[in-house]
Amino acid sequence: MALQYTGDRFTIPGWNIQSTRHVQGNSTELSLPGADVSSWYRIGHRATVLGGLVEAGVYNESDLFYSNHLSNLNESEFHVPWLYREEFSVPPLAADQRLILDIHGVSSKADIFVNGQQVVSRDIQNGAYAGRSYDITALVHAGVNALLIQAYPTDYLKDLAVGWADWSPYPPDMGMGVWRAVELKLIGPVSISPPRVTTNFSHETQEPLAVSITIKTDLANYGTQAQDATVRGVIRLPDTPLDIALFERVKLPPRSNSIITLNAVLGPAQVKVWWPAAWGSQPLYQVQLAVSLPTNALSDQSAPTNFALRSVGSSLNAHGENEFTVNGHPFHVRGAGYAPDLFLRFDLQRLEAIFRYTLDMGLNTIRLEGKQEHPELYHLADRMGIMLIAGWECCDKWEGWTYNEDAQGVKWRDEDYDIGYASMLHEAEMMQPHPSMLAFLVGSDYWPDERATTRFLSALRRMNWPNPVIASASSRGHPSQLPPSGMKMEGPYAWVPPNYWYGSEVGAAFGFGSEQGAGVGTPELSSLHRFLSSTDLETLWTNASAGHYHLSPKGSVFHNRTIYNKALVERYGRPSGLEDYVLKAQIMDYEATRAEFEAFAARQNASHPATGVIYWMLNSAWPSLHWQLFDYYLRPAGAYFGAKVGARQEHVVLDYGSNTVYLVNHSLRSKGVRRVTADLIDTNGQTLVHREVTDETAPTSSKEVMSIPEIAKLKLDDVAFLRLVLSDGFNTTLSRNVYWVTAHVDALDWDASNWYTTPVASYANYTALSNLPPATVKTSVAVLGRPTPTLTYIEVHLENTGNTPAFFLRLTAQDPNGEELAPTAVSDILRSTSLDLAPYEDLYRYFHAHPELSLQEESTSQTIAAKLSELNAFDIHANIGGFGLAGVLRNGPGKTVLLRADMDALPVKEITGLPYASTVTMRDADGVEKPVMHACGHDMHITCLLAAAEKLVHLRNSWSGTLIVLFQPNEERGAGAQAMVDDGLYDKIPIPDYAFGQHVMRLRAGTIGSRFGTIMAAADSMKITVFGRGGHGSLPHHTIDPVLLAAHIVVRLQGIVSREVDPSDLGVLTVGSLQAGQTENIIADRADIGIDFRSVKLETREKIIASVKRIVEAECLASGSPKKPIFTPTRRFPPTVNEHALAARLDKEFGEYFGEAFDGDTPRTNVSEDFSTLATCRDIPCSFWFLGGVDEQLWDEATVKGTTEEIAGNHSALFAPVIQPTMGVGVDALCVAALSYLS
Repeated sequence: MALQYTGDRFTIPGWNIQSTRHVQGNSTELSLPGADVSSWYRIGHRATVLGGLVEAGVYNESDLFYSNHLSNLNESEFHVPWLYREEFSVPPLAADQRLILDIHGVSSKADIFVNGQQVVSRDIQNGAYAGRSYDITALVHAGVNALLIQAYPTDYLKDLAVGWADWSPYPPDMGMGVWRAVELKLIGPVSISPPRVTTNFSHETQEPLAVSITIKTDLANYGTQAQDATVRGVIRLPDTPLDIALFERVKLPPRSNSIITLNAVLGPAQVKVWWPAAWGSQPLYQVQLAVSLPTNALSDQSAPTNFALRSVGSSLNAHGENEFTVNGHPFHVRGAGYAPDLFLRFDLQRLEAIFRYTLDMGLNTIRLEGKQEHPELYHLADRMGIMLIAGWECCDKWEGWTYNEDAQGVKWRDEDYDIGYASMLHEAEMMQPHPSMLAFLVGSDYWPDERATTRFLSALRRMNWPNPVIASASSRGHPSQLPPSGMKMEGPYAWVPPNYWYGSEVGAAFGFGSEQGAGVGTPELSSLHRFLSSTDLETLWTNASAGHYHLSPKGSVFHNRTIYNKALVERYGRPSGLEDYVLKAQIMDYEATRAEFEAFAARQNASHPATGVIYWMLNSAWPSLHWQLFDYYLRPAGAYFGAKVGARQEHVVLDYGSNTVYLVNHSLRSKGVRRVTADLIDTNGQTLVHREVTDETAPTSSKEVMSIPEIAKLKLDDVAFLRLVLSDGFNTTLSRNVYWVTAHVDALDWDASNWYTTPVASYANYTALSNLPPATVKTSVAVLGRPTPTLTYIEVHLENTGNTPAFFLRLTAQDPNGEELAPTAVSDILRSTSLDLAPYEDLYRYFHAHPELSLQEESTSQTIAAKLSELNAFDIHANIGGFGLAGVLRNGPGKTVLLRADMDALPVKEITGLPYASTVTMRDADGVEKPVMHACGHDMHITCLLAAAEKLVHLRNSWSGTLIVLFQPNEERGAGAQAMVDDGLYDKIPIPDYAFGQHVMRLRAGTIGSRFGTIMAAADSMKITVFGRGGHGSLPHHTIDPVLLAAHIVVRLQGIVSREVDPSDLGVLTVGSLQAGQTENIIADRADIGIDFRSVKLETREKIIASVKRIVEAECLASGSPKKPIFTPTRRFPPTVNEHALAARLDKEFGEYFGEAFDGDTPRTNVSEDFSTLATCRDIPCSFWFLGGVDEQLWDEATVKGTTEEIAGNHSALFAPVIQPTMGVGVDALCVAALSYLS
């Protein structure tokens, strides 16, 4: 892409880079077009110097990250400036056109040249986040131009850069270079800024629900003449094709700037609330603005900007501690600190995996301490529902305040306040519209001084910042312009025992912990071997106090594992080798992270509440031995699984200090009776204590439900297991939690606490775990299906067949070489509830063997009603539009989702030979006895929907809203959906917000396909009766022969599609029957022509109908027909059109859930359905998809032979989908669709 038209924006696609030490010529010469850069290194569009050199193959990441190899790099290579150069083309510019250069991030200062002329010096382009714009119109010419950026060396203590504190070794280049994108923008005389959006939305029950939207943008007149400008814009609403137009006129004086305000109001039906992932969906609105001149010539336009309706708040409670709210509800932060790549490389796919891990662990927030990354991060957080706490970093120039004696950063000078303002202005503009933003911390360990605070707040106000601004992440102090932060930063950062978190001092679970944790995150062996040498590995387990390059830098208290290793030996015994050490480390890490998140959960509404916690940290910038919940290679280990258990939505936890059991509820709406079962089990598998209680749970709350004093009575050196199980009223297990406990817990020396740990005076003794007899665990693996050659669904069953508890097992997925696969999705809301489909497989066989024709589905409907009644969850409405049936499950506030299946069968004699093949016969509508078969898969549709209904009932504590399961009669005749609507369907059941359906097709079993727009054509059938004058065959001159008339009509009808329908449109017309007379020597007095036609567009359908009538009437007139023809519609199927927003959402959800088994661009079919009538009658967005039902082996063999068209398809006497994996995919597809919109 290149600059061509006014309003175009162009990202510099890549750079040639080289050290100034290795170039000839000065910057002026090198910034001229045509300069020789053949010896330079070619890199992508954004990269630090070292990141770029890795990309160019100069260095190898695996080698740099192995052992201490990074320290061997010659740092002097990065003590001189480096050059970034690229050439670009510019079209001839009109007199009023301008070319703007946008710099979004250079670390940390640079001189910039264009075509041999200096644009700006490093005195101005200074600060890694100080994005700036420059008018370079006078420096460019039509044709090829050259841009040169000379980046100067970065010093974290002197420059406002992207530093690393003690997180890792410093990269040798200290992040020098063009680390963010550089853009060119071609505009007219008036420019427009990205829009800034604020709303008056506060919570989902506000009255009135109408929401006012305020959009602000900056206009700049670059010209010497006043300009009459018009700002036009559009707000695109989620889940609807409707837009809201924006319009404003403004007069701009010469060389002036102006802030323009545009307003809009959303009615109640247009209000779609954005929620954090665990609480609901993430509907996004979009606004785009453009400014034009009186001639209507475009002068500039903004990029589309997403925003949402959500509110966030921050306040101090009675203890002076921070409490957040989201949409008016208490929001208890469960988060962790994010680390970018050590070389500031950005990989969106990797980031998405990190975010998925975040949600999989049950976390809801990520803290960005001075690592604000790129716009893509915020877009992804918006889409995935992850809250973000951004802010400036600690420990270097960013906190060079006169009162900060901890950091070594150079104190701020006058020019630094300007750089700080520019940095805050740029970052605020980038972050402002994003609903994922929870707060911005203008300080980390220390608060900014008054002058910096004034500049920061001024920049935030300038960008209409709508979110909390917090002084710092600690309670050390605050500027007068901001209240106390209400956050604590008192550690720990190194190992502490699990019962630490249930204490009442320093970092224990009370208040808001902005960064704290037990310092764990030991990778598994498979990862350790990738970055540690044999000597490193030996040292890891044999030298308890040794320093490690892959911990914090030398000189840091975190450079060794002394505290951690002492606890490991004392609590679990001296390791016998590396593998034993790593296993014990995983156990230590698991209990450490679990306890921290559980304690903050158990105390979320205590008298001194725990209001939030940020675990230190989420991930690492490079292969590390600590401070991570999963390792650099995206492999989960003990810390990950401990956090995943500790942060469950509904949970049951043990307070290590008091042996009290708490019932925890993080959900927004789930409530009701819960059962908690506790079993204390010895190491021989014998139950020592069994206890069971029932209690009520409420959203965002915790309560004490029982105690287990018997733990304290265990023998001194004995270890026991405490198994806690939480279940709901449907006996669905919501949480299972196993602890290993002793009578003697770790004793903490609170008085000796320091900023990074609290010493342990005496340790709990778990060494008996090393003496557990081997457990007998039976493993079975079932292959559920192979929907594609590279995707296999498997189910693993583990069964302990012995008496010894099987302790700390872990499943991993490995490639053929034994390497662990990563990233892996361990589970999700749908897979967390397993449904035994065996009874539904039997039910499918029953439906297949007992089909019923259209309008006669009485027994089928009764069977469905009985099955739904067994779930004891649905209000059932029967006999709608015949034998139609709908079940309604109301499960709290939220969206209403309709899932539909059809019920009727076809007059086909089955010849599949299946043991459950149909032998049923029935009288059709004309009274003729016919064989009957489910030859179109409706039996599978029924069964999938019933199974999905049960699965969603089991999951009802994980979603909120209303679920409708609708079973429709008479689909084959195209009238069932309309009959249900005409019979008052939506007077009997709620009007859904969304409707979904599916159909099994001649596709590979285990696959699923859908598409945007029309997926199934419209179909119309019509009987045309034409009239003649009958008589004897020997006297044709006395008659008007309707057969001859009909023959002319049939021929002429063939020309409609070929000559009257646009070739780019779908149109099919078939004459399927022609009937006249009974005897060969009698000329009939009428003829009946049966036609069927298919179309996609409404106008095409109308054209075909009009053409049919025109041709028939003209031929009748030409033949002297005594009567006008009669046109009798016999059936009509509307087109099935997947609404764009729903299709996009399902494309994402199905793609993530089914992987390669999902085809998001499946071909449109001319087969038709009446499903969409249920939606179009009330303008309800709908979406439809296809399931594969052909045996995988049969399909694969036919594919090789090119004979897939010979496989029996729908309506064939041989059509019968294989039960599995067809049913499993169909059930999950319905559940995924429903859960995508049920909060």
